[in-house]
Amino acid sequence: MTSAAPRVVSVHDGSEALAQALASEAEWLWVLAEGARPRHNALERLVAAIEPEDAAPATVLAGLLVDEHGEALDDRIQAAPRIDSDAAVRLVGQQLLPIRSAGFAHCLVARAAFSRHGLPDVRRFGPFAAQEWTARVLRSEPGYLVPASVVVLPTLAERADRGTPLLHLVAAMRMLPTGTWSRGDAACTIWRALAGRHPS
Repeated sequence: MTSAAPRVVSVHDGSEALAQALASEAEWLWVLAEGARPRHNALERLVAAIEPEDAAPATVLAGLLVDEHGEALDDRIQAAPRIDSDAAVRLVGQQLLPIRSAGFAHCLVARAAFSRHGLPDVRRFGPFAAQEWTARVLRSEPGYLVPASVVVLPTLAERADRGTPLLHLVAAMRMLPTGTWSRGDAACTIWRALAGRHPS
């Protein structure tokens, strides 16, 4: 755990909001979907996981996203590739899971990561920009899922229209060469885009 609480700024959805937050002096940015309602201690639990015991400090920490009924929502979190059993046991004991990508509906990100990797490319990857960006970051830096940190996202906000089905399909096609998705993930996302279903 960190010896002193780091400076954190909350950021709600939108590239302009993210750019404004980066102009602050905060060490960490807590990115939340519009309308998200953090449960008690949601941020504190993310901060407590920045420096796990016997594991590399995190650059990205994703929490659990649920609807108003407590059902888990997909924030495009993907577990990391296989890790050795000793590391897995150490992390599970701390209620952490290594990840290889995440969305930005409930995510704590080290500000320095944006200096190293730039901003998510929303123009190119649309609703998948956060997932592409975190996947790129997490190829070389650690990230963890912290399921004890919970944010509620109302159904209407979670299903808000973020563009036309055609734009979603174009963005999904641009994602394919990035290596962010497995073949199954890619097939499922392309099918959803062809069916006109908005990304969750």
